[in-house]
Amino acid sequence: MSRKNTFQLCLLALSTALIIVSSQLAVPLPGGVPFTLQTLVIPLIAAAFGWQLGTGAVALYLLLGAAGLPVFSGASGGIAVLFGPNGGFLWAFLPLALITGLAKGKRFYLTLAAGIALFLQLLLGAAWLAWISHLPFAAAANAAIWPFLPTTLAKLALVVALAPRLRGIFAVYAGKVSRGYQK
Repeated sequence: MSRKNTFQLCLLALSTALIIVSSQLAVPLPGGVPFTLQTLVIPLIAAAFGWQLGTGAVALYLLLGAAGLPVFSGASGGIAVLFGPNGGFLWAFLPLALITGLAKGKRFYLTLAAGIALFLQLLLGAAWLAWISHLPFAAAANAAIWPFLPTTLAKLALVVALAPRLRGIFAVYAGKVSRGYQK
């Protein structure tokens, strides 16, 4: 295995670990949907390292959770969580990483892509919540979209500010890996 592949695998594992840790930093809210830092970490990983690594880390996270490991919010895991009331938010992490990771170049495109992806994640999660819980969509939106909009905007600002810096750091270390850490 080449150094570059080893580096990519390590980065995938580290990214997945960051998603897991961010899911455990949760604040339970009355509507049943907890506030977590996953919606900051996932687009940040995807914007900094690209859509392949971002969606790969999310897919690995979902697979670990589906296997029963306690990686989801509140140290929960299993198929029941993926198909429960909060499952839509978890599944929506895949398009969140994909759309954000596809943004290339200018800050405007990253802001637009991450903003659309973050709102889509809330929208898909609320739609799933409404469907599973047999609620009107308006009730699900009141529990799962509107309370999160201010923090979502703050997370968007952080992603746009931090992703280019992380991308620069990544480029330096990726270059060192391909050269074998020579000066």
